Amino acid sequence: MRDPGNDNIDNYLRYGIQAFGSASYTAIFKNNTCSGSPLMLKFHLKEGDILLYLSSTWDISKVAEDHQARTLGVNLNHYSKSTTPIGYGHDLLLDDETNRSYRKKNHKSYNQGLPGIGKVKKGFKYPFKVRGEVLFGVYPVLCAMEQGRRDIHRLHIKESLFNEPGEGIRTILHKSQELGTILKPVTKSTLDSLSQQRPHQGVCLEVGKLDYLREIKDLQPAEKLIVYIDSVQDPMNFGSLVRSCYYFGVNRIIASKECCHLSPVVAKASSGVSEIEPIYQLPDISFIRQLKMDGWIVVGTSTSAKNSENIAEIRHKLRAIDKILLILGNEGYGISSSLLNECDLFVKINSGKVLNQHVDSLNVSVATGILLYQLTNL
Repeated sequence: MRDPGNDNIDNYLRYGIQAFGSASYTAIFKNNTCSGSPLMLKFHLKEGDILLYLSSTWDISKVAEDHQARTLGVNLNHYSKSTTPIGYGHDLLLDDETNRSYRKKNHKSYNQGLPGIGKVKKGFKYPFKVRGEVLFGVYPVLCAMEQGRRDIHRLHIKESLFNEPGEGIRTILHKSQELGTILKPVTKSTLDSLSQQRPHQGVCLEVGKLDYLREIKDLQPAEKLIVYIDSVQDPMNFGSLVRSCYYFGVNRIIASKECCHLSPVVAKASSGVSEIEPIYQLPDISFIRQLKMDGWIVVGTSTSAKNSENIAEIRHKLRAIDKILLILGNEGYGISSSLLNECDLFVKINSGKVLNQHVDSLNVSVATGILLYQLTNL
């Protein structure tokens, strides 16, 4: 980071005192040593603390002008958006972890009644009020910020990462600067709580809900492979499955209405792909019937169907098919009966040995990867 110089620090103090009505502040230095210019100034107010990152490129006078007509109790996102900084560096208005207006309020477990959010500890509460839901992990957060499909509320990054951020965190910081996102430096324990003890890699992001797309517009002639996910409810399986579809170039991903919600757990399991790839959810199977009328062949996955064939042994048959809709079934009971009746043929993956009766199948996401490899390399 550039050294803003003593003259600029004096300007920050003057404008900060004017903007926030407080002459009480703390200068924060790198590695807690009082050498050189401070990295940020913390202004102490009765409502909580406000941090200002120092940079000669930030016109803090705009903050002062805005504050004259407002009280500190308003959403601080107003300041970050109206003072979007220019140039390089983490020139952001930070919402400090100690802000009482957030610290004193606990948020009840979100989306508790919806499938696909993963395990939620009974009685769980966030350390402060959370807007929407919380993405965790570098790639889910970065993809969400880049794609712009969700409302972005507030970014939380582990304090120690500001000194030596990795490439992913640096990119997230630059993107948050571009978007004017409120940034909170927080402790690891806070991130552990926000992610509900899941692996967060030092970053969490408060976001709005991501929903399925409800309408499929005209298919293009070049589209040759669609995957239909039937009643997969485990968010880890669903996310991993979506990632495989993306990697192998599936043209469309459709989920039945019994599938899990597009939750932060799905985003993490897919390594952010669920933020990138459009995923559709349709109310019934009439779309499948329409595809069949248009010449698509429906391929079901089943080890129990009498006419199910080993996919590795029918490559010649599959090679002659122009357009394939692959149906993947539920982890426990497979494809629902209504969809079984729509399948033109069934495929399976043969095992390499005689299996124990209790472990006689592949995980649905693993099976998906094998099936898609076969179908895309005919």
